Amino acid sequence: MKKIIIYLIIVFPFLTTACFKDLGHEWDRDSIPEIVIDTTGIPATLSVLQFDHLKVAPTVSKEGLTAADFSYKWYLSYVMGYPGEERAYMPDPISTDAALDYVIDLQPTSGSYSYSLWLQVTDKTGLRKDFRWSLLVLSAYGDGLVIADTKDGSTTDLTLIEGRSFTEAWTQDDRISRNLYSVKNGEAYAGLITNLSPGWNANSTGGKRLYGITAQGDFVVVSAIDYSLIGKNHDLSYDDQMVFKATQALETSTSSYSALVTDGKIYPMVTSLLPERFHLSMTENYSSGGVTKTNYVDKYVAYVHGNGTWWGIWYDKNNGAFIGQKSSYPNYSGVLTPTDKDASSNFDPLDVPGRETLYAAVGSQNEDYFLMKYGSTYEIYTVTNNTGMARDKITIPGSEIAQAKFFAVSERTKTVFFADQTAVYAIILSGGTPTVKKMYSVSSGEITAFSVFRQAWYLRNPSLYVSGVGYKVPIANHETMLLLGVSSGNSGTLYELPLLGADLATVDNSKVISYSGFGKILSISAQE
Repeated sequence: MKKIIIYLIIVFPFLTTACFKDLGHEWDRDSIPEIVIDTTGIPATLSVLQFDHLKVAPTVSKEGLTAADFSYKWYLSYVMGYPGEERAYMPDPISTDAALDYVIDLQPTSGSYSYSLWLQVTDKTGLRKDFRWSLLVLSAYGDGLVIADTKDGSTTDLTLIEGRSFTEAWTQDDRISRNLYSVKNGEAYAGLITNLSPGWNANSTGGKRLYGITAQGDFVVVSAIDYSLIGKNHDLSYDDQMVFKATQALETSTSSYSALVTDGKIYPMVTSLLPERFHLSMTENYSSGGVTKTNYVDKYVAYVHGNGTWWGIWYDKNNGAFIGQKSSYPNYSGVLTPTDKDASSNFDPLDVPGRETLYAAVGSQNEDYFLMKYGSTYEIYTVTNNTGMARDKITIPGSEIAQAKFFAVSERTKTVFFADQTAVYAIILSGGTPTVKKMYSVSSGEITAFSVFRQAWYLRNPSLYVSGVGYKVPIANHETMLLLGVSSGNSGTLYELPLLGADLATVDNSKVISYSGFGKILSISAQE
């Protein structure tokens, strides 16, 4: 017992001394001034317009130090993630200035996703303090009208017009953003994009698209968010034997599918997947009258967006028949189905051999319109897209149609539009006997692009907006305005032609608007 007491007497002073030294050390450390990053007036979640300057200037201080005693490192993640999800951030250094001024060239954020901005401040003693913000990038470009044009006859660039005529809730002057493709990609697209249409990728970060088809039949996908090139031809296909003689790209809608018509085949794509690639072609064979037949799509599909039993109907050139697929979306494993006729039909949809499809589109009253050429005769065939029944065969009167280069159909009226090199015409079908009416003539140059204006969101599923969740009403010009590209050499002008009357067969000349400053206009499309 005495030995234990003696041991404690000897050891205790050392233990207490050690404790007092540790306490003294902790007290000294707590007394060291900290770096203060004052973010007063700076939100915890920053937002910036894409391609705009992100400016952040916190006040940094520390007792006993001056501004010259600090160094700075700013880091920016280039991968979107949920706020606080560190693994998604992968930061890269972007600046060593005290105040950040940096141009943000990142894909706009969507949903709950964000980027991350980090600041590291180090003082002259080596002590460091960090601060992090979530960063939202807003799209610099909204819905509007995209024009593909060429200034040299061999390359294509893109221009976006945002304005009252094309953009919802737009109240300011028109904003025209030119050369968007070359600004983003460093040069114009090598080729002529003569067919442009809106598309969509519904992956987790969202994605507006532009589908392009060139004069040579190449298929191109461009982001409608920042106009970067997403891919071309086999970049976009799982089938390395796929032949690119593209004639139509279409967003088909309700189940997030798009489709490409190329070399007589239809290739579907699930737009909610990345990478966005087209699958195997849809079933090529079908049974008709107990006979197996091989389908060959004659260039165009008349497709229904969101409100039909048949997602698409087309003319099978091999067999001179109208066929389609009963489905809400193009299904590569689904069956193809011949159309039918009833007592009111004036043609047999399975016996129309030797025709050439000039144009196909969905029109009014659940009708799909097919403009066909048969020798020197021009015809319109209509097939219902909710029943797949033949309806009317109409011979187009007059000789004007023989010079037609472009066609369009409005879903608001039984009128088909076409344009030749110098004039725009209407084929009025509502009166029983079809009539052809000249609507508009150009005073100089030639017509090089032509379409009806249709808002891009409407293509995906109009029923959701007209009667369902997310109620939305198209703007006044939707389906009631023609768009005309008129060019002379490699110089072009865009005209918007507002339409009047129940048949939309009259141009309101008092409200025609023109936009100049283009190269030769190749194609026109709305974007979302």
